[in-house]
Amino acid sequence: EVRLPPANLMDSPAATPLPASPPQAAAYTSVQITQPEDGGTIHTNTGQFSVALALEPPLRPERGDAIAVRLDGTVLPDRRTTLQFDVTADEWQMAARDEVEHTLELAVVDRSGEALLVATPVRFYVHRAFRHN
Repeated sequence: EVRLPPANLMDSPAATPLPASPPQAAAYTSVQITQPEDGGTIHTNTGQFSVALALEPPLRPERGDAIAVRLDGTVLPDRRTTLQFDVTADEWQMAARDEVEHTLELAVVDRSGEALLVATPVRFYVHRAFRHN
């Protein structure tokens, strides 16, 4: 039989909690172009038209996130930071093909331009008024 001295016990220091990291923002889960409607018709003589989209969760421009727009395959130079905006007549002149049917594509992008979520493209038609003489 071996006799041992009493165990030498000491309290360990309290665990220091790690500094809280900023909460990671939830990733975007859905984006949909709501205007113009897929297969719909826009009436415009200048090419300017309104765009609207639904996005969940809401856009976070404070993080540098924005909406990139592509019209008929051409990326428009200005990124948007709202969910409703107009494609201007100048942008139309720069990007639109000389056809009746057009395609609009949108993506939520981060500060570096990397796509975070891409909307399903919509095809729409443009009707321009003209006078018969």
